[in-house]
Amino acid sequence: MSITFHLDPPTPIGWQIQCICGNAIDSVARQEGEELGPLYERAGMLYQATKLTTTYTECCDDQYHGELVLSPDFGPEYVSEYDVNVSNKNGRNILIRLGLFSGDEYGELAGSADPDAFAAAVLGMNVADDDGVESRQEGRVFYGGIRPGYFWDIQSRLLRLAMAAREEDSKVIWG
Repeated sequence: MSITFHLDPPTPIGWQIQCICGNAIDSVARQEGEELGPLYERAGMLYQATKLTTTYTECCDDQYHGELVLSPDFGPEYVSEYDVNVSNKNGRNILIRLGLFSGDEYGELAGSADPDAFAAAVLGMNVADDDGVESRQEGRVFYGGIRPGYFWDIQSRLLRLAMAAREEDSKVIWG
């Protein structure tokens, strides 16, 4: 799982049902003039039916990738060069460093902010201890490290995102 920091996206053209590995399973397209509520209801019904009839072997080879997710489809032309995608663990650490994480250990990893407030948080981000963390393995469990300079890099990319959001009069969204 991951967290993406991005601009407030446009209105979706539909919804996609995907395996957590990213493979598309099915989709629901928005009909002309359709409000978002009914579209989401149709997508939710298809999602529930798909969960009952799809097994992980139908979409990928890895048994751990069988979890299905419902995500908005903004169309093939929607790609933001400003998106910053990180793992959930790193995302939580980034939100803590930004002062935007108010949850408990498993707290909410989604939210939004206006671009000026987000830029202020990014500029105040604690990157002083950015020496990295060495990866290690204990038995069959692998703990990935963080390369030195990782949070400096993230800080510059998030600041670029905040400036783009300000220029496009958009919020910064994460989740």
